[in-house]
Amino acid sequence: DRDVTGVQTCALPILVIESLAVLPEERGAGVGHALLAEAERVAREAGADTMAVGIMHTNDDARTFYEREAFGLFYVELVAELREQG
Repeated sequence: DRDVTGVQTCALPILVIESLAVLPEERGAGVGHALLAEAERVAREAGADTMAVGIMHTNDDARTFYEREAFGLFYVELVAELREQG
């Protein structure tokens, strides 16, 4: 790892899942698991040894799903709304 003007780089080859969605009526039928398995296959084929995904802190269903799929907490991002100056 090296720090370049506030940008942290990582030596690990990582596949980042930008978006993975399953229709509500299809949830619980293994669709998410199948999509994630395909993402893992693509990641391995590309030489990655790690997968990452970001979810909204309010999305308990997604967090439960990813934890069940062996994802663990790694990075926490905090945000703040800018206040009106006055």
